[in-house]
Amino acid sequence: MRKGFTLLIVFALLGLVFGQISVQEAAPVIQKLGILTKIDDSPLSYTEFKEAIAKAFPGKENLVKTGDDPVLRKDFIITLVKVLGLEQEASKFTEICTLANDEDLVPDEAIGAFTLAFRSNRQLLDYRYGHKLEPFSPITREEAARSFYMALYPPKQGGRIVTAVTADPKGFNTLFTSSGLTWTICNIIGDGYTGTDEDGFYHPRMIEKIPSLENGLIKINDDGTASITFKVRKGMKWHDGAPVTARDAKFQWEVMTSDAPVTSNYFEKMVQGVDVLDDYTFTIHLSHPTPGAELGSSVYSYYYGWFQLPEHLFRADFEEAKKTGNWDEFVKKVTSNPVMTGPYKFKEYVEGQYIVLEAFDDYYMGRPNIDEIVMRIVPDSSVIFAMTLKGEIDFGRYTLDLKQSMQLENERPDVFNVYFTPNVAEWTLDLNFRNPNDLSQPHPLFADVRVRQAIMHAIDREQINNIVFFGKGEIVDTWITPVHLM
Repeated sequence: MRKGFTLLIVFALLGLVFGQISVQEAAPVIQKLGILTKIDDSPLSYTEFKEAIAKAFPGKENLVKTGDDPVLRKDFIITLVKVLGLEQEASKFTEICTLANDEDLVPDEAIGAFTLAFRSNRQLLDYRYGHKLEPFSPITREEAARSFYMALYPPKQGGRIVTAVTADPKGFNTLFTSSGLTWTICNIIGDGYTGTDEDGFYHPRMIEKIPSLENGLIKINDDGTASITFKVRKGMKWHDGAPVTARDAKFQWEVMTSDAPVTSNYFEKMVQGVDVLDDYTFTIHLSHPTPGAELGSSVYSYYYGWFQLPEHLFRADFEEAKKTGNWDEFVKKVTSNPVMTGPYKFKEYVEGQYIVLEAFDDYYMGRPNIDEIVMRIVPDSSVIFAMTLKGEIDFGRYTLDLKQSMQLENERPDVFNVYFTPNVAEWTLDLNFRNPNDLSQPHPLFADVRVRQAIMHAIDREQINNIVFFGKGEIVDTWITPVHLM
């Protein structure tokens, strides 16, 4: 039987903070305001655009021409930036940075507008399927409705959010400590070469584009070896303000292939060498083509794809540890005082009490909208539940059990939104078809399909689901479900 859910508890008032506004949320508001009367997936015309601007931003409609021609996405965002008086802010961006798979298609005159549109404090555009911008495609009325909403109601900034975790972290760097909480924290304070979106598409993050044979960044040589070149985005900074460069990537590879007690270096040891071509370009050399090597890191992929070891801070300690063979001080320094590149940086940790992360002003996608994230360390889920009811916990995941979550949903629907999110973890009964005494022979009992069918019919999966999982599970007959992304 499959347990088709995970638990995610979110405080109602924080809904707009944690995710982008969807078309479904924006459209009714824009329609009620009379900005767009028809909202669907058909192209927006210039006449509709002009009328919408006149209603949303009176006096600015002279910036839009009229006509039945569809408005291209590049022209829409350039004009919207002008309407909002953000041209000067947009002009500061000379390098495109949207994390899209096709951002190299953005024309020079739209670089500033597109980059601004995807900053955390603006969110004026969203990606299309495949994590693409498609700058030369017409913008749809639905997409325009969402953009108008964000232009009228930009993200709120400031404040702190409080969550609860049930144990202290083992450290603050996944290269040397591997625990669920360490991963969670490093997902917030760290960043990587690539990421994945909700549809399962990989897209560039700290690199300009994902290498491929087509773009020439992957080369397969006549002798069967391969090389992959990565172009690091310019202007990114470590949390101490130092620039992120290609040399940091090579340094991390050196550490991971040394005698340091790292959690895993399976991939790094397949890399035969790393060449730094310039401050923002490096090439890795492989003995053979390796699927996935071009991706660097998604959230839960290769360790090597995260920038977690700034060379300027740890090179001297690394060389000393190599010389003496004593890695304790090096590991302690790396894991207890993390300096990374993500949207939040480490601020404070009091063992058994709390962890505080603060917004990083120089994050390359823009300063996060929330000032602080506080993680209260509370081992007892019943205490977390009581704190949540009192308003001391804003949001959480994996901290309340299913029964507590159901209770929260039933008793306080006026205050809390409780989300039961489908996942691919299953509860199954696995049978061994081979004889445990002689694996070359079938199992004397379970090899008989009639026995397996009898066991299947004897298990009341519906009752188990209703009693154990309160009906929230999904009963399935295969481990492949629609929830699987790809």
